[in-house]
Amino acid sequence: MRSYLPGFAFLLALLAPGGAQAVQPACRVIDGDSLVCSGERMRLKGICAAEMREPGGREAKAALETWLEQPGDLQVEHFGQDRYARSLVVLSIKGAPLTQDHIGPPAGRGLKYCR
Repeated sequence: MRSYLPGFAFLLALLAPGGAQAVQPACRVIDGDSLVCSGERMRLKGICAAEMREPGGREAKAALETWLEQPGDLQVEHFGQDRYARSLVVLSIKGAPLTQDHIGPPAGRGLKYCR
């Protein structure tokens, strides 16, 4: 199932001074492969990043934050949930999906579980 965030943000942008603008949902990056957007906990499908306390963890988080800052609406494609009840998702902006290459090399203690 594919959803587009922000849903109602486009309407809010129309009401804002200056007319319509691209508006990103409120996202908080947890680490290089998980985030919370508009209250929804998400795990990036197919992305394996180091945990914050592991080597490369801070760099992976910074890479995801940088990727999310690019202009365009964030598109979220859902693929069920992981064992921690987070939504498994693939993120795209302007039709270009986030890939492992954007985050850095696969890393971390969870590497054996990454799919």
